[in-house]
Amino acid sequence: MQGFLKIVSTLAIIGIVIIANMQGFLKIVSTLAIIGIVIIALMFVLDIVTTAEVKETLTKVLLVLVVLALGGVSVSFLTGIKE
Repeated sequence: MQGFLKIVSTLAIIGIVIIANMQGFLKIVSTLAIIGIVIIALMFVLDIVTTAEVKETLTKVLLVLVVLALGGVSVSFLTGIKE
């Protein structure tokens, strides 16, 4: 799980750097997704979550948030659209 969290945190940092150039709705969605990623990652690192079912659910939510964040960043980056 530690390797997974390192990957997620690295992607979040890269997303934050790219979000600086975004505006509008995509920026809001990506920013909220990255905040959610950081909160869930901290819950795993600090061992706030103890039951296996909750960990599994949070892992799925984390993956959805990563897809949302990277999707918003990717769409903005690839199309070059500034709202």
